[in-house]
Amino acid sequence: MSQNKQIIWSLIFVLCSIFVLAYLPKTPDAIGQVKVLDGDSLEIGEQRIRLYGIDAPELYQKCKTKNNQDWNCGRESKAFLKEFIGTDSIECHEIEQDKYKRMVSICYKDDENINEAMISSGMAIVYKKYSNDFIKAETKAKALRIGLWQGKFMKPWNWRKNKNRKNL
Repeated sequence: MSQNKQIIWSLIFVLCSIFVLAYLPKTPDAIGQVKVLDGDSLEIGEQRIRLYGIDAPELYQKCKTKNNQDWNCGRESKAFLKEFIGTDSIECHEIEQDKYKRMVSICYKDDENINEAMISSGMAIVYKKYSNDFIKAETKAKALRIGLWQGKFMKPWNWRKNKNRKNL
């Protein structure tokens, strides 16, 4: 074989290798059984994970129903996430690390995006300070008046800032 053909075949091999590596599924940064901490935080083994692009009510946060009744939206958000995941293993792909050394991740149960499911259910809202990835899902949940959108609620980031922890 001539030297030119060897070079061409070598280049084809290198380009094919790059193509294959680029399109292989990314290995998850965390995978396994989950402990749900609240509506946007998980633990897999020793690794704490914050769900990327969403913010769920804090555990002790209360919201108002459409009939202006208090409900424990923070606990309900956690319960929804726990039931949604069930006993299945999930996989999480790290986007970044936060100041608390948690993996900020997009997580999946099978092929279903858990972050988006929390928004679609109305049990969390888009954390626009960090992402606009789930705006369509939030718009739909808001139009359907489900979850938090059924009544009044304080945005979780405002609730955390509120020193008196007043709900509304």
